[in-house]
Amino acid sequence: MECWAGAYYIHAIFSIIVSVCFIIICIIVQMTYFETKTSTHNHSAKSNSNSDVFVLLAKIIILLVFGFFQAVENQWILIVVLFFLSAFMFFSYYEDRPFYNIKMMKVK
Repeated sequence: MECWAGAYYIHAIFSIIVSVCFIIICIIVQMTYFETKTSTHNHSAKSNSNSDVFVLLAKIIILLVFGFFQAVENQWILIVVLFFLSAFMFFSYYEDRPFYNIKMMKVK
């Protein structure tokens, strides 16, 4: 039995194309699906969803980094990437302040 031969390349290319299309659809939905009306009763009302899109992209980056750098000698790469992504996510929410409700900002 021979590995990585035959229809593997067709399946790999198809899965990469479908994954990229799915990511694009998720980003479009994330950017357009949020409540913009300011009201005291709606805690999920936001002014924008740029920070949520960055969190989605950070999750994808973390998934890829953990997939490719899972060896023990690459742990420092994982630590550095996780530190910088978490710092950028914090500053993204801190600067953009996407939620109208202050309590919701603290929870997120």
